[in-house]
Amino acid sequence: MKIARYLTILITVITLSCDSQNAKTEKKDIDLSKKARTDSIRSVVLGKNIFDVRFENDFGNVETLNGTNNQIWVTYYPKVNITLVSDKKTELIKEAYSGKVPKN
Repeated sequence: MKIARYLTILITVITLSCDSQNAKTEKKDIDLSKKARTDSIRSVVLGKNIFDVRFENDFGNVETLNGTNNQIWVTYYPKVNITLVSDKKTELIKEAYSGKVPKN
C-alpha cells in the first residue's frame, strides 16, 4: 500500500516537472518567433479586405493612428504588434508594418 502511494506521488512530481519545462520552452519559442509571426501576418493580410481580416483573426482591439485621412485608414493592433494601412475606398490592406507606425 505504501509503495503504491509513493509511486503515485513520484509519478505526479515527474509529470508536473515535465509540464513546467515544456511551458518554459514554449514561451521562449514564442519570444524568439515574434518577427516571424509579424512577417507571416504581413504575408497573409496584404491585398485582403481589412474587415474580413479583422473578423477572421484575433488581433485584439483596434487603434486608429495619425496618418488616417479620407483615403487611407491606419490601424494598430497591440495584441499582435502590427500596423495595417488600408484603402478606405476599396477596403483592401495596402501595407503592414511591425510595431506602431507612425508613433502617436
